[in-house]
Amino acid sequence: MIQASFKDFHDYLQKAGLIDEASFIDGTKILANANKYSFVWKKRTIKYSDLNVVKARKLISEMREEVKVDASLDDFQIDELDTTIALLEQRIEELNKQVEETARVSPNPAKQERRHAKKYLRALDHCRQKNIEYKDQVATAGKRNSYSKTDHDATFMRLKEDPMRNGQTKPAYNLQIMTNSQFVLGHDLLQNPTDTRTLIPFLKHLDQNGVLGKEMVADAGYGSERNYRYWVKSQKGKIHSKIFSTSEWIFLI
Repeated sequence: MIQASFKDFHDYLQKAGLIDEASFIDGTKILANANKYSFVWKKRTIKYSDLNVVKARKLISEMREEVKVDASLDDFQIDELDTTIALLEQRIEELNKQVEETARVSPNPAKQERRHAKKYLRALDHCRQKNIEYKDQVATAGKRNSYSKTDHDATFMRLKEDPMRNGQTKPAYNLQIMTNSQFVLGHDLLQNPTDTRTLIPFLKHLDQNGVLGKEMVADAGYGSERNYRYWVKSQKGKIHSKIFSTSEWIFLI
């Protein structure tokens, strides 16, 4: 309903001759209502995930020396850790029966092996749970580098410094607007922290809603070769070799 109202507003202003074919684009980062210390960094998650795989391999290698479980390490995949855990649980059940049958034996080797088996079961189950957690975090982040645990849609961005001059990253959204003659004709909330990466999805959003003009005006923060090429192609223009040379640009003073 909101996007449809922008389209109706745009058409009304155009019919009344109050706007032209220019699209003025700018944006600002707004702080999300989320805990600023609840960050999840994708690169760090991937690093911890790799360390978790190494830990699981080491545990299985040590376990094979202390517990009679035939767990293969050839082409080990942590997603298949359930199989090793199932074998370990089965071995613990066998050891429970042996302990009952040899209750009067002291020291009881079955009890010692069972103690080791339970230790590795807890450790490997922890690795399995961590693997699930890391996979969920990477999936939630998607193409982003970070997100907030208390607002998964918010990305950590470097905002303008507050009065205390805290330049730290905080959970936020990148709000983009398009105006003409001081009328707001379109907006979108994006998760990319840089304006360079917000331009193309925002242009697609405006074009889909039928409010994008034939001319675009934006500051240098949106400038990149990829964005220039996209705009020229979207306007069915021909890209020539000197299009990105400053000698070909038009400067308004």
